[in-house]
Amino acid sequence: MMVFRPRPHRPILAIFLALMSLYCAWPARASLTGEDIEFVSIPGKDDATSLTRELGVAICPISLAPAEALGAWQVDFSASATGTRIDSDAAFWRNASGGGEQSNYLVVTTARVRLGLPLGIGVGVTYGVVPGSNIATVGGEIKWTFVRGTTLIPAVAARLSHARTRGVDELDLEATALDLSVSKGLGLFTPYAGGGRLWLSSDTHDVPPDRSMNVRASTGEYRVFVGARFSMAFFRTTVEAQRAAGIDSYSARFSFTFPRLPAIPLP
Repeated sequence: MMVFRPRPHRPILAIFLALMSLYCAWPARASLTGEDIEFVSIPGKDDATSLTRELGVAICPISLAPAEALGAWQVDFSASATGTRIDSDAAFWRNASGGGEQSNYLVVTTARVRLGLPLGIGVGVTYGVVPGSNIATVGGEIKWTFVRGTTLIPAVAARLSHARTRGVDELDLEATALDLSVSKGLGLFTPYAGGGRLWLSSDTHDVPPDRSMNVRASTGEYRVFVGARFSMAFFRTTVEAQRAAGIDSYSARFSFTFPRLPAIPLP
């Protein structure tokens, strides 16, 4: 027997992508912009480590989802914005910003696509930008909800994520995170909380006048986060607060989840 699975309704997808584009552009219109990363001089080891810590926390993929599984073969499209409070007056930021100053909050807008798989597994890819800056990020994640959750038992999940910078000629930065989270649905409202470990590393290079020099830095940091998701039909709004290495981040996410389409038997 042949099985036909109908395609998602294209107008709905087009409308969602248009809304996501407008949402991602909002911080730029609100002047929450960043400076380009362009070094005045090669940083010292301590300054490179401090920059790696603050910029790494800002670009590391935020959870922005409860522990519960997405659902096998469901696809979730989302747009989010994360503001991370940085020490914008610090010498290492002025050096990295071409002598200028970053905003007190480094805002990253991100588009993410997630796919639910069987056995409580989900995978996703992300692309983010800092409006008004040459900083872009690409990343991915895999999540396993090993406790699916019931009416009385909360869901528990483990998540591994990775992101790296793009578009910055003088700096390569990578951020990897491993965390555990727990959530419990309460009708349309689903609170969640979690914590884990960040591994951050960077390589500063090709900085004039001596382009042969490079400085590598790495650091490991713990993070904790709390959030909540509000669901209405296939639309979801999520907010989250995170603290990592003494640095606070605040995020908001808007998403649309396509329902799992039923198979239609054909004669």
